[in-house]
Amino acid sequence: TADCLEYEVKSVSRDDVNDIAILRVDGKNLKSLVLGNSDDAQVGQFVVAIGTPLGNYPGSVTSGIISGLGRSVTASSGGFWGSSRRYENVIQTDAAINPGNSGGPLLDANGDAVGINFATTSGADNISFAIPINGVKEKIAEYREYGKFIRPYLGVEYQLISSTEALLYKDVMPGALVTTVMKGSPAEKAGIKRADIIIKINDEGVSESFSTVIQKYKVGDKIDITVWRAGETKQLSATLVAAD
Repeated sequence: TADCLEYEVKSVSRDDVNDIAILRVDGKNLKSLVLGNSDDAQVGQFVVAIGTPLGNYPGSVTSGIISGLGRSVTASSGGFWGSSRRYENVIQTDAAINPGNSGGPLLDANGDAVGINFATTSGADNISFAIPINGVKEKIAEYREYGKFIRPYLGVEYQLISSTEALLYKDVMPGALVTTVMKGSPAEKAGIKRADIIIKINDEGVSESFSTVIQKYKVGDKIDITVWRAGETKQLSATLVAAD
């Protein structure tokens, strides 16, 4: 904490899909940040990043502006859990963020948190990214209601086929090539089969990031699925359930 007190972490609840975690500690009179509204963020807006760059300089503060909104980025080992994954609709900032800043807040001029820092770029200066806080607030509300994070589940394993890759083969469309359909899953009930290529979820293409598209929905949502099978498109539907 700011007064140099240390607290033992009693439990950690992780949401790997959204790259956030909730840590439980026993403490009193702990001050908290106000969570702002990332939907109101604007390019050019002043922001401040707080973190522990390089793991050696706790409480470091850097300033800058929001450089872009709605960005897509693939983070490698710089991700919060140290694994590669694609992020959608994130905030770009030129506030200096270095390895070790992951998990620190991105604050607006009022001191409200509008994002969570998670990645920077190699080979370029002042291009860093933060997860918008509104999505985090939704997951916090979910955790408070259910005592855990709930992840919508379709029930397929897949391999993404990009638009460029699809051009190399006959009768192949960009999308998610289904390699396995889980028994008893919503996908199986919907009629999805191995070797199908899922090309759209509710008219949104999935060739860049299938899991990110699925995570936009909630447990119980019914989704329309467009698949490419044996040279033809088929329209299917599935109701998402909670992942185990």
